[in-house]
Amino acid sequence: MECFLSLGLFALLSMVLTATATYLVDSESSVQRLTCWTCPNKGDNTECNNWAPDIYCPLNRTVCQTTHTLHTETGRSVAVEKKCALPTECGEGSVGCTTQDDGTMVCVSCCQHSYCNEDVPITAPWRTD
Repeated sequence: MECFLSLGLFALLSMVLTATATYLVDSESSVQRLTCWTCPNKGDNTECNNWAPDIYCPLNRTVCQTTHTLHTETGRSVAVEKKCALPTECGEGSVGCTTQDDGTMVCVSCCQHSYCNEDVPITAPWRTD
């Protein structure tokens, strides 16, 4: 009798856990998931995009962020980093371009739809377009 109760309790617990897991999967799949181009520091945009895995961002990271470091005199890329970011990482004062003491300019841009950060931000004095 004791064994029968234990098996019954186990079966009930198993059904509850399965139902919970199914709910979590179904509720998550109905959420529009963001996919960003992501890469650690790479030499240029092409290298970054070629390296980037095609994976969803974590649910709390709802913004794509790109950081482009370029040489101020030549305009050539020094580094490109792309990631899934928190909205707070893209607030006012976090985006735009800043000139560094080492002769580089760092440009940061953010966007909010999948694959929106394919290109790199370039806002430099030598650009005329």
